[in-house]
Amino acid sequence: MNKAEINKLVVRAQNGDRSAFEELYNEFRDRVFFFAKRTTGSADAAEDITSETFVKALESIGTLREGESFVGWLYTIAYNLCMAQLRDNSHIERFGSDEAQTDAVESAALREPVMLPEEYAVSAETKRKLGEIIDSLSPDMRSAVILYYYEEQTIPEVAKALGTNEHNASQKLYKAKKRIRKGLEKVFGKGALLAAVPMEAMLRTTEEAGYVKAAAVGAKVAGLGIGAKIVAVGAAAVIAVGVPIGLYKLGESKGDYRPNEIKELSETEINTSETEITSNSSANNDERRKAIDKLQPNFISFNQKYEYLKTRYKSKEILIWLTQFTPQHEIEINDYLYENNYDYVVCFKNISDFSEGDKYSALKKQIDNNEQIDILSVFSVKFGEEYYSNRYYYMIENGYLESLDSYLSKEEYSKYVNTLPQKYWDSYKYKGHIYGVDNTFSTLCEDYGYIIDKSSIDSCGMQPSDFCKSPNELEELLLQVKAKTNKIMNFNISFFINSFIQKNHINDSIAIIDKKAQNVFDTTIAIQYYQMVDNLRKKGLATVDSSFPQTNLMETYLKSGGYGNDITSNDNNNITVFYKQNNYIKNPVYAYGISCSSKHKTQSFNFLMNLIFNKDLNNIATYGTEGLFYHLDENKNVIMEQNVNNPESTYIPDIWYSNPYICFQCYDPYSPIYVNDIYSDYENAEFTDGFGFYYDGSAYKDIYNNLAQAQHNFKASQENIEQYLDEFNELLKSVGIDILIDDINIELEKYYAKKN
Repeated sequence: MNKAEINKLVVRAQNGDRSAFEELYNEFRDRVFFFAKRTTGSADAAEDITSETFVKALESIGTLREGESFVGWLYTIAYNLCMAQLRDNSHIERFGSDEAQTDAVESAALREPVMLPEEYAVSAETKRKLGEIIDSLSPDMRSAVILYYYEEQTIPEVAKALGTNEHNASQKLYKAKKRIRKGLEKVFGKGALLAAVPMEAMLRTTEEAGYVKAAAVGAKVAGLGIGAKIVAVGAAAVIAVGVPIGLYKLGESKGDYRPNEIKELSETEINTSETEITSNSSANNDERRKAIDKLQPNFISFNQKYEYLKTRYKSKEILIWLTQFTPQHEIEINDYLYENNYDYVVCFKNISDFSEGDKYSALKKQIDNNEQIDILSVFSVKFGEEYYSNRYYYMIENGYLESLDSYLSKEEYSKYVNTLPQKYWDSYKYKGHIYGVDNTFSTLCEDYGYIIDKSSIDSCGMQPSDFCKSPNELEELLLQVKAKTNKIMNFNISFFINSFIQKNHINDSIAIIDKKAQNVFDTTIAIQYYQMVDNLRKKGLATVDSSFPQTNLMETYLKSGGYGNDITSNDNNNITVFYKQNNYIKNPVYAYGISCSSKHKTQSFNFLMNLIFNKDLNNIATYGTEGLFYHLDENKNVIMEQNVNNPESTYIPDIWYSNPYICFQCYDPYSPIYVNDIYSDYENAEFTDGFGFYYDGSAYKDIYNNLAQAQHNFKASQENIEQYLDEFNELLKSVGIDILIDDINIELEKYYAKKN
């Protein structure tokens, strides 16, 4: 079915023709099921998601605008439902932890073929192994691979379906290709004589017979003959199993999003400095593109990058930072260190490239193998797989992090230490010692707020300050806006219990309240909150975790901000309003520290402190080179430049390093940053209950897992919410929540007794 035919059916369906919608259902049902199954890894979940996708599509097809892609819109619904099934509790944004590789490297690798045995198209065993490799990808990567290679969606279409930007969509595909390559190496071995096969053909031949009828595509590739596919080319073209190959071009390239060749670094380029462009007004796009390309060389492996840094920064010590976020501006960071006479540079090593899912096992393996690790990030853990109350404390307990006390006491760092109050430093203490620092100030409890559609409230003659109210005080305003715009409120609450309770959480069902571990869903505040949401929903003024942003007037939001403040994001036509400030300091979760195994601890600490508190270095890490990626306006605010590779968008700051207290304000649409007084926020805040408490629940792994599964399936939009909460609490009890709470409280009593 072509696009014109699809559009005709959509128009008919929007006019109430159910038979037209049935045709759309019959056309796309199997494809949505395939997508959902690959994303979630469960046929049962895929069935439910497929059904719900089409129910939501039928309910909302009238909102689909003329010219908008029905296919992309449908996959957006399906993707959001998949993520509701598999959401990771470590990040609020959708899978924001992907490696921040450069766009040039990622996009250039996407059209490379993979190396497979010539019989792959007809061998059931080979296809089974290939399917297992694809299924081992994380859900967001599987989604991106299926949409791009199987459904032949463009990068912008993939990004829209996944609810992210094009840069992140490319990252997901780039990382997926790397994971698939590693999987193939394990299955078929390095150096095997294999055939170059387009990813599209491989994906099609791994799906169930009777659905994907693409064996002929694979047969054509296999029939080319092995000799025609293997040619001697440079190392930069080596993929999958390390065999030099020729690039196989399948059909026409889809513009700049799918280049057909990959660039190899030459010795000349390694030793050539970047083009100096310091003024945006004097730099045209061609010059900027060349300069940016120089700052973002293509690396096909960590070892190649390490050797590149050794050549580029001769005589400098190379520190290795093991992280799950590789910064966008790694070369620029190191150029700054080199040009300012630091005796070291830093090579970032992404744990995701070596972890195969379990980051902490990969960390232990590298330490046991005496591999160089100097700086460590605290890694996120997949939802439901965290059997301890705090990842930062977990790393300390396992001996991975060095105490920073002696380094922080040195006079040379006093200006940095005094930048923030003692409460900031105390918040990173564990058993009386500091092991990590964090420039995102993650120990401050997030403030309550809303993201509001600016045009809607403008059309109603309202101001952002009108919405500085708690949700149960909004009914009159919501009625007025709905009457004029038909837009309503959306609550993002399925997984985030800190939407209504700001305390230290042991897991997603248990919090420490009044110095006792309690079942969150059995508290008065939880019942009142869900009743309030249900009341607004029944009156047609709210939805819960909606997949349709075009119908939303506003969404609940959590971020450090402050009462009465609002942030305008003109590109997204949004205003973020904070109606309540939470003056609490909670247990830290994220931090950067020094590896106990490092042989360069003093240099590593020096880099950490400079990266966080040296304004010039922090701005480079966050925004890149001035004149290339951003410029400053007359008020010294950062304005992101137009992306030379995608003229319809601006560059995106590296949020990992964004530090509103240190950096300039950025008006980028993807991340409005409120420049608040972090010093005062810490000074005025109080420590929450159980601060500094760590609970190891490894003895109750089954209970932890069962609680995570129950939480995963919690439905905040149930009709009779009070009865549902009673039933849900009975479910939590049946899987052992009371056993876990009793044990936590025993440990809490010991903790408080020792603390006092």
